[in-house]
Amino acid sequence: MKLIPALVLACGLAACSSGAAQPTSPGPTAAPSLTACDAAMALAADPLANVLDLDEAIRACHTFADWSAAAAMYPGALFLGDPRETIQSRCAEGDGLADEPLCQEVGQALPCVPGFVCGGALVPGDYASTSTGANITFTLTGEGWSGLEDTPGDIPGDGFALFNDAVGGRHGIGIYAYAGEVFTQVCSDETTGTAATNFVTFLAAVEGVSAEEPVPTQVGGRPAIRLDLTTDSPCFDPTLGDPTRMWLWPLPVHRDFHLNDGEHVRVYAVDAACVTVAIVIEAFPEAKFEILLEKAEEVIATMTIAPAC
Repeated sequence: MKLIPALVLACGLAACSSGAAQPTSPGPTAAPSLTACDAAMALAADPLANVLDLDEAIRACHTFADWSAAAAMYPGALFLGDPRETIQSRCAEGDGLADEPLCQEVGQALPCVPGFVCGGALVPGDYASTSTGANITFTLTGEGWSGLEDTPGDIPGDGFALFNDAVGGRHGIGIYAYAGEVFTQVCSDETTGTAATNFVTFLAAVEGVSAEEPVPTQVGGRPAIRLDLTTDSPCFDPTLGDPTRMWLWPLPVHRDFHLNDGEHVRVYAVDAACVTVAIVIEAFPEAKFEILLEKAEEVIATMTIAPAC
């Protein structure tokens, strides 16, 4: 059980009981007192704590700013990692929490928390994610970055995506989990199976993919293979009159990862022991691929990737 620091007494027991004047001398420095929010978060971070302790922290922390500050002190209390997601989950499920001030505030548009990828603007700084099944850190050094809108941003089981205003057009840097399950037909998401080859070999052999020679490299301290490719989708929807998406592999939350017709793509397949981390830099024809590539490589150069198994 973690102990919450208490205030240190300003005088010793003997001096307080004697009534005699004591020489002035530096005494022990008083430990900073904790707010009710901090104290509740400390209890919720205890290994023996449960969701009821977390609910008490929601009652004790009246603003999102207070909650974020306490969460930074006691990250073990955040069962979902991102402070916003934890609040949203417990406010929806916890007994009588919906009317608490913090739950009322979380119902409004909240800013992204520095350090966590969310579905909005991302400030420069250091970020961390475990959503792919590996421990990933990276740094954003410039302005204009954002996560995927209308999502939590960092999606456990799937991964996350990053976008930059300077690139224009449709584009993204996706960091996704790949566990070996693939769609067996490139033009259909109806059947899946286990890939008979490694990720890069599978991807290069997909109909409609034109791939250059794979290049062994390293990303985040882990062995990796880089593959540059373009797409010419063989899939066609007669009702739309246009080529349609190329189905590649399923994702547990957002259903799938796919490519579209006419894309420029760079892929890093990173060996993270228990999972392959697929870093996919992709841009549609109207996007500035060279700008995207430069900005993406700057982010990738800051990455560390460590197995979580």
